[in-house]
Amino acid sequence: MASLEQASKCPKCNEEGNKWTEKPSGRPGNKVLFFRCQNTTCEWGSQGEEDMGWIVEVDPKGNVLERDSRDKQFPSIPDAVAEKVRSQAERVGQQMAQPIKSLDDTPEIGH
Repeated sequence: MASLEQASKCPKCNEEGNKWTEKPSGRPGNKVLFFRCQNTTCEWGSQGEEDMGWIVEVDPKGNVLERDSRDKQFPSIPDAVAEKVRSQAERVGQQMAQPIKSLDDTPEIGH
């Protein structure tokens, strides 16, 4: 188990990160800490506030929780919902791909 000191270091350059916010975790009593790299020569640190950084989850005692590739930070989408969203996106894409016959037919340019 990593210490908070170790987990707060940038995964790219190993420099100390800056905790910019924290939120409750999906696990009762736990918190998720958000860090950003402060090293401007690092790939992550050069992005400034646009970079989301990395997260560290801690339990109520302050212990850092180990995560593995199977841990998800979002709920699974049911297959039926995913298929519906996919088909809607395809329909919109097909509509958007239609050639424009006249600029007057476009709401952005037409009068």
